[in-house]
Amino acid sequence: RRQMLGKHLEGAPVIVFPDVRKAIEVEMIKHHRGKIVMVTGRGHHSGDVTDDVPELLADVTIRNDGTLDDLREQVLAL
Repeated sequence: RRQMLGKHLEGAPVIVFPDVRKAIEVEMIKHHRGKIVMVTGRGHHSGDVTDDVPELLADVTIRNDGTLDDLREQVLAL
């Protein structure tokens, strides 16, 4: 499964995985030079963060406490 997914990731400019919970998912993203971005704030429940992956593995944390445009600006600044 990982090899098949990896082939689909090659050359893609941006791919968003809205929910990363397993260490193998983090490994696959980082293997393809991806970033783990944790979005906290509105609608965030700390108990739902991960099953196996600690918050410390996030490369970047964005606080979502403004408008949708504010969040978009933070994401585009990465």
